[in-house]
Amino acid sequence: MVLIRIEFYGDAVLKYLASKAVFVSDPQANPGQLTILRTKLINNQVLGQCAKQSGLTSFLRAHPIARGLEELISFPPGHDAARSLRNHNIQAQSATPVQTANANEKLEDSGKILADLVEAVLGAIYLHSQSDLAALSFLHKIGLFPSALATGALDPKAKASDLVGLSSLEQTKIEEMLGYQFCCPDLLSMALTHASFITFTMMSYERLEFLGDAVLDLCVAQHIFPDRNMYPGPGDLTKEKETRTCNRKLCAVAKRLGLQDYIQHKVLNLFAHDSDDNSDDRAEGNVEDDDDESEQSDEDVSNAIGKRPVGKKVLADVLEALIGAVFLDCGGSFEIADQLVIRLGISSPDRTDMNTYDLTSAESSESISLDHL
Repeated sequence: MVLIRIEFYGDAVLKYLASKAVFVSDPQANPGQLTILRTKLINNQVLGQCAKQSGLTSFLRAHPIARGLEELISFPPGHDAARSLRNHNIQAQSATPVQTANANEKLEDSGKILADLVEAVLGAIYLHSQSDLAALSFLHKIGLFPSALATGALDPKAKASDLVGLSSLEQTKIEEMLGYQFCCPDLLSMALTHASFITFTMMSYERLEFLGDAVLDLCVAQHIFPDRNMYPGPGDLTKEKETRTCNRKLCAVAKRLGLQDYIQHKVLNLFAHDSDDNSDDRAEGNVEDDDDESEQSDEDVSNAIGKRPVGKKVLADVLEALIGAVFLDCGGSFEIADQLVIRLGISSPDRTDMNTYDLTSAESSESISLDHL
């Protein structure tokens, strides 16, 4: 349970570091291209190969695998085939010696287990150090991240040409909402620019949303991971993280801030079709991975008006883009981004905000240590 629980945390760390790395490596890549780059960088096969080639598997502790002694103890009435198989197994026990195999030899054939091992070690390193550099150093040593990616720095001064900026009054209002003052106002404008509004020389919020999504995932993972009583297993942690970061909750926060009044777009009635329908959300009892949806282009979303609550998706994406913009503007300070998530109430466990759009705005930052493993 220890390995698979901390693997959840390491998975969030790996997504965060990989997202930041590919974001820096290709300033012109769209979110779909960034997702492909990230997948190629940290898929299970690649992680498994790095674990084997670096010798990390030699430190994995596992029980030996025994074969040939399994016996069917019970079976449904009338199942003659099962009864015959049981008798065959009993007769074979005296003739078939116990076969044991080295656990690590078998585990080396499982890419998923080795990938989980890499993520668990990464999670332990980040949990102990709270340092991007320490985590990147480990990834580089096992051959996962090329040195160019591991050392790439975020450039907060990057901006798109012909970007339509906000007025000074609008900028001030939004900064007051967020509790953060931008050094590069163009990032704030970009975070509020829908794909329908851009030209060939402009950029929408999509790249910032890609970055913000990964930052938000790690922020929420940090807040829920310490609570072993409430979330004892990885499944509990995953469900809770997805509930706190689902479109419905992010939309609730965005509506409370009034972000719909500042989004630049050219889609007719973009928010008119927004409703309380949550059929496409990752909600309690119907939790699904939102990665595919989060990477859907805004152009595709705008074409779906009338078929689903598009405004909700856009508001959720804009909020993630704002988190990405703040993270980029402050030079990649995870602490500043985490404080923003806390101030906005996104990491709050409160569920009532999903219905009332009235969120609690503060949450004390939990201390994280190895005692929570």
